[in-house]
Amino acid sequence: MKPMTLYFAKSTMRTAVSISAAFLSLATLASAQTILVDFSENSGVASPNWNLSNTASFNITDMVDSNGNATGIDLVFTAPGTPSESGLWGVTGAPSPFDTSAAYNDGLFGGSGVITTFELRNLSPTDTYTLTLFASRDTTTNRTTNYTVTGSGTGSTLSLQTSGANVGGAGINHNISNVAVFSDISANGSNVITVSFTNPSDFSYLNAMEIHVIPEPASFAMILGGIGLMLIFVRRKMRR
Repeated sequence: MKPMTLYFAKSTMRTAVSISAAFLSLATLASAQTILVDFSENSGVASPNWNLSNTASFNITDMVDSNGNATGIDLVFTAPGTPSESGLWGVTGAPSPFDTSAAYNDGLFGGSGVITTFELRNLSPTDTYTLTLFASRDTTTNRTTNYTVTGSGTGSTLSLQTSGANVGGAGINHNISNVAVFSDISANGSNVITVSFTNPSDFSYLNAMEIHVIPEPASFAMILGGIGLMLIFVRRKMRR
């Protein structure tokens, strides 16, 4: 290979690598994100990449994902519950990703018949969202919280027993393993998903939440297609 040809090949390769890296960066942004929310009385959070909702600020602006990247998504209460003090809940464990005491051992509670509601705002109209809710409270009294999530369609409701004699196993009177999962929820016309929880006859609870953001398949396919075309371009250039 002549020197000029060799230089051209190296230059082409460098350009291709740079463009491919840019495509991969876009692909990373377009891939699924995870957002973690700690509902708490405390000022500390479970980890640096958790979002904290407490008495100092129920609402959260521009939540970060689990990698610390800004998402532009806001959490705004329209009917706040009452944060409990840390240590009163007596919870000893939780399933991943809630398995850290800062996340599972306190949270929001609502009184009998009180409906606590918040909105997830600035959502993408093309993405879908899976919400996983964890709640637990140490008491022998049987308590079940009803959660309702409403997006573009009719809201769906799931129930979670948060406490009761041996609900978590022998001698464990609080939930340590069960969650309420709402899958593939699309935002409404205002790019909002609404979450509410209540117990018509006793206390209701919410300790922590995971939001899984699932990008529109067409967007991700387009980025992968761009990477594929770039690789074809490089192979043709290298053969000259």
